[in-house]
Amino acid sequence: MTSSLSKLLAVAIISTVATTAMCQPAEAPVRLLTLPYPPFTIETGPNAPGAIGEIVVNMSKRMGNPDAKVEFFPWARSQMIAKSQPHAVIFPMDRSSEREYEYRWIVQLHCRVVGFVALSPFVGDLDHGESLTQYKVGVLRASPSKELLKSLKLTNIVDGNDYADLVKKLQKRVIDVIFGTQEISVYELTQAGLKPGEFTVGKPSYSRGIWLAGNLAMPDAELAQWRRAFDQVSQDDTYKKTLRKHHIAEQTCK
Repeated sequence: MTSSLSKLLAVAIISTVATTAMCQPAEAPVRLLTLPYPPFTIETGPNAPGAIGEIVVNMSKRMGNPDAKVEFFPWARSQMIAKSQPHAVIFPMDRSSEREYEYRWIVQLHCRVVGFVALSPFVGDLDHGESLTQYKVGVLRASPSKELLKSLKLTNIVDGNDYADLVKKLQKRVIDVIFGTQEISVYELTQAGLKPGEFTVGKPSYSRGIWLAGNLAMPDAELAQWRRAFDQVSQDDTYKKTLRKHHIAEQTCK
């Protein structure tokens, strides 16, 4: 084979390889999807991306994604993206029987606690909801927590659009207590300028795990990577330090 023919063949092979590589779809990026859910996930400001957002970013970087960042969308859109892209994860997700087969459930990130919060001083017993029948209770519109309130015979219920709205209603005495995720109630109270001594938090009525979930097509190896990364942030105290930095107590689901 002549030297010129060898060079032509080499150029043709390189060109074919390059063209094939260009035609192949790029590997889908890892995407960290959430919604504003302070203090767990915060979109803007000095505390962004929130406690759980910071932990998930740390986990992703340990997996070899140095540019990992959280993407904030309305919740329906975050779920749509998570269900359509194989390397997408979504958090903080409530795990339920309805959702069980819609995602790969990677790890429980935290346990949020649900209970009563009121302004100080409050003479009612926030630890025992059944004793609060004479009070007006604020709760998120369409919240599943309403079923518990009904079981406690609490019928004087006032809907709120979000936790900030419930705090405004509490300050204006439209309601006497808030029933919902206590970490979020406390966050919104402090955002409204109240100090810890100006509100009272009852014992949790119940708790729910919040999860990191992945696309159903996520490979087993990638799932294992996420779980190893969570083990690492838990074992080297990154997890605890991050929660403390955001003034969130560690919780165990009961």
